[in-house]
Amino acid sequence: MVADGNPRLFTRNGDTTLRFEFTDNNGIRKQRKTNFKINGEKRKCMRYAKDYIRKYLEGELSKSTLEQYVEERKFFVWGKCKWIESQARHGKRFSKIMAKSRLGHLNNYILPKFGNVRLDKFTSGKIDDWLVSLPLANQTVNHIRITLRIVFKQAKKDGLISYNPMLEVDRLADDFKERLPFTLEETKILFPRDDDELLRIWKDFYWGSMFCLMTSTGMRSGEVRALRWKHILWNIKWVLIQRAVKKEGVIGMPKNGTDREAPLPPIALDLLQKWHERSQPYDDPDSLIYHGFLDNEIVNPGTICKKFSDGLERSTVEPKGRTAHCLRHTYNTIYKPILSQLMLQSVMGHKDIRMTERYTHVSPMDRIEQFQPMRHLVDELWEK
Repeated sequence: MVADGNPRLFTRNGDTTLRFEFTDNNGIRKQRKTNFKINGEKRKCMRYAKDYIRKYLEGELSKSTLEQYVEERKFFVWGKCKWIESQARHGKRFSKIMAKSRLGHLNNYILPKFGNVRLDKFTSGKIDDWLVSLPLANQTVNHIRITLRIVFKQAKKDGLISYNPMLEVDRLADDFKERLPFTLEETKILFPRDDDELLRIWKDFYWGSMFCLMTSTGMRSGEVRALRWKHILWNIKWVLIQRAVKKEGVIGMPKNGTDREAPLPPIALDLLQKWHERSQPYDDPDSLIYHGFLDNEIVNPGTICKKFSDGLERSTVEPKGRTAHCLRHTYNTIYKPILSQLMLQSVMGHKDIRMTERYTHVSPMDRIEQFQPMRHLVDELWEK
C-alpha cells in the first residue's frame, strides 16, 4: 500500500468535530482530530488536512523545533490556545491564572534551554537530567514537568513525534517545608492588649485583626480574604467560615467543599470591633472585612504575606521559618490540649471530618450548640 495524500473526513460517536484519515509512507493508516466543525467548515478542514498530510509525508513536521511548535499552537496564550479550548469542551477546568503560570514555565525555563531543539530529538534522559539540575523547589520543578507533558502529549496527538519522551520522566519527591507554629506566649507578643504596641507591630487594626483572627480560628488565607461582616455573629461570638477565594481569584466554597464555624476569643472579637469602627464605607454586612485598596476588591495574597513578614520583623518574635500559614499550624497546636480530635478537625475544616459530615446534615447553629459547653475553655486560654 502506498501513501495517500487524499484525506477522508469523518466524525466519531456523534461528535461534531471533524477528523481525517490518511495513509503514511509505510502504508499505515493515520487518524487526526481537528478543531473544525462538521457544519460549515468541511472545506476549511479539507484544505488543512491536505496541507498537513503533505508536510507529514515530506517529513517537514518532524523538523519543527519546540519553539516553533509552541508558537504555532499558541500554547497557554489565553484566548488563542486551542489546547485550552479543548480542555473546556471536555469539561476540564483550566483557569487564566494557570495559563499564565504555564506560559511562564515555557518562557522562563523551557524555551531558553530547549527552544531550538527539534521535537523528534528529545529524549527522556535529557529532559530528566535538566529538571533535576534546576535550582528550584521540587514542587516548582514538578509543575514545569507537567507543562512539558502537556506540550509533548499534544505533539504526539498531532503526529509530530512517534513517542512521547515525557512518559518516562518521573516527578520529583515532595519537599515539604517545616511550618513552625508560634507558642501561646509568642501570640501574646504578636497581639498585645495594649493598642499602641499592637499598632507599632501591625500599623493598623486591619492587619492586626486579620492575623489575630487567623491565629485564633485556624482560618486559611483564602477564607479570611472572602470573609464578610455578616459572617461575624457578634452576639454569640462566633464566625461562619462559608466562603474562600480560589486560585482563579473568584470566591467559592472553602477547601474540601465544606463550611464550618469557629468561636471568637475576646481578643479577636475586640480587634474585629475596632477594625469595624474604622472600616467605613465598607462596614455594611455584605462588605468584605478585608477588602483590597481599590474599591471593594479582594485583597492580594502577596500583600498578606508581605504585611505579615513586616509585622513579624517589628516584633520580638523569631521570624525565621515563619509565614502567615504558620498561624493555622499555631491554632492546631495551642487548641489541641483543650479540644477533642473530632472537634478540632471540625473547626479546622480538615479532610478527615468531611466524610462524617456527608452523612450528618446539621445547621451552623446546631454545630455551635455542640461546641458551646467547651466555649469557656477557649476564652480562658486567651485570658491566661
